Amino acid sequence: MSVANLNSRLDSINHNLNRLLPHLKKVTPSNPVDTLITTSDVISNRDVFDIVHSINVLAMQNTDLLDIYTRFNPVAKEFEVRAFADTVTHKEAMVYFQAIPISDDALPKLLEAESDLTEIIIAAREAAQG
Repeated sequence: MSVANLNSRLDSINHNLNRLLPHLKKVTPSNPVDTLITTSDVISNRDVFDIVHSINVLAMQNTDLLDIYTRFNPVAKEFEVRAFADTVTHKEAMVYFQAIPISDDALPKLLEAESDLTEIIIAAREAAQG
């Protein structure tokens, strides 16, 4: 996906979020099921979603080097990343595993996982090129 396409997609998402923000409800005693969602919460969630998407893109773009599996566990509210060097059998070939709870401090952990995965991909690319 080109930078222009990404920018267009981000503009579209931003436009949709701005349209939705006025319609979000606040917590009231008569409406305890609803949750208060502030603009900073939306931005923080968007940052988390962007990094999760970036990790998924890394997995999709590097299938020639590693088998990278991502999974969201809705019960535990965790995002899992697994990378295997042996793309055939996966026997004793796991080179990376991280289960990141999606909570208030998820962003730095996701950024760290993205960075670790990028380093593993670079090393694998260098090893493959000789």
